[in-house]
Amino acid sequence: MKIDMKNIAYTAEYRQQREQRGAIFSGGYHKSTETLTLAYGYSAARRHYYGKIGGCNITASETVLMDSSDAEIYRWRNLDDGGDFAEMIRHSDGRLYLIFRIDLYGYGVYDLAGGSRMGGRPPHAGRRL
Repeated sequence: MKIDMKNIAYTAEYRQQREQRGAIFSGGYHKSTETLTLAYGYSAARRHYYGKIGGCNITASETVLMDSSDAEIYRWRNLDDGGDFAEMIRHSDGRLYLIFRIDLYGYGVYDLAGGSRMGGRPPHAGRRL
């Protein structure tokens, strides 16, 4: 049996797959919610979703970063919640950053002061290895 190991990242096929499986975040797929206590007075609410979409079993999560008054700061979704993590760090530049797991890239970095996400895209991304 031959297994196709091609890298579909950054292709139309991958975008279509993510769009189809993104249906997990609607309907009755929500199963549980947990609250993560993060450093510097921040927290995160992680909602877990489980179900079968397009013949595939999906275990997904949606996480919301909140400040000390529970105001939403940033939201992200993973279609594979295995290995989810979120951690606040204070960088040597004095700014706070959220380091978190995201699909495909492995991790993301959110700059709280600038309100922007920096990619964790490896330099070889988009090329066949």
